[in-house]
Amino acid sequence: MILPGSYLYSLIVLAVGLVLMGSWANTFKSLGGKWRYELYYFDVAIGAFLVVLLAALTLGSFGFDGFSFTDDLRLAGKRQDVFAFLAGGLFNVGNMLMVAGLSLTAMSIALPTGLSTALIVASLADLAINRQSSVLFVVAGAATLVVGIAILAMTWHEFAMARLMDLVKQGKTKSTRRTISMKGVGLSVVGGVFMGLAQPLIDAARRPEVGLGPYSLGFLFALGVLFSAFVTNLFLMNLPVAGEPIDIFAYFEAKVSQHLSGFIGGVLLGGGVLASMVVARAEGAASVAPRVVLPITQAAILLTLLWGLVRWKELRGTEANVRSHLALAALLLVAGIGLTAFALPGLAR
Repeated sequence: MILPGSYLYSLIVLAVGLVLMGSWANTFKSLGGKWRYELYYFDVAIGAFLVVLLAALTLGSFGFDGFSFTDDLRLAGKRQDVFAFLAGGLFNVGNMLMVAGLSLTAMSIALPTGLSTALIVASLADLAINRQSSVLFVVAGAATLVVGIAILAMTWHEFAMARLMDLVKQGKTKSTRRTISMKGVGLSVVGGVFMGLAQPLIDAARRPEVGLGPYSLGFLFALGVLFSAFVTNLFLMNLPVAGEPIDIFAYFEAKVSQHLSGFIGGVLLGGGVLASMVVARAEGAASVAPRVVLPITQAAILLTLLWGLVRWKELRGTEANVRSHLALAALLLVAGIGLTAFALPGLAR
């Protein structure tokens, strides 16, 4: 299998993974609300699975060592296979709930909220299981991220209220007593919990001796994503978070461009996840310490926020306090990521 051959190449792969993980949801935003997220996500799951499968059959099967991803699958422990599959399922349920939150709020709110929650859960789980991280810095990082998430939620509430008052002034609604729905924020938080719980299973699936390599791990992970997407999506289509229930046949009535957006989103998502798995397996001079890996990968939190604000012009036209709250939330998220990274061991595990 092909792995990064130097420290620089590992950093490049991490940087590419960061861009992919922080950008894939733009394909949903590009649809402009004209395509239900439930239907969009079928194509995301298919695209993620196919890109990982292609990488496994090529990059995972070539290389000077002659060790292919199928050899890896054959030699790995059965429990590790199950861990990888379940991790993909948990990750995907969490990701679907975050996209549901995105459909109700904004990219700059839903994704930073969900991904930050995932980081909190993953870091606390790692502390409880491995006990190698600094308790002080893990707790400080989690607390800082919680405050950042709270400010994001408050920012969304302020923006939604300001938007409601504008509608009142324009005469488009007469009631100012309508409550502001925080369902999207809540879905993102719950999604982050599911996504964070996937990390311990990934770590267990790649433990030495009987553990899975990056491409076999990615393949089983993506298989879990694909399976859970179809199971969970049918539930969400019948009990939607917003709008009327939809039939599975609506998927086949979509335009090619709509299917293509979801498929490309899945390719970006699958490529981003696989990139972090590949770097985690790099050895020797190409190995990157967890303290370096985490801030690079988790910078996707900030990238999703920037995409929402800069590319999609979200939360524009609001008062200065909304913008200042967003800036404060961003600073807290940066600080939380930094504290969590500093809590990790200095050497690769």
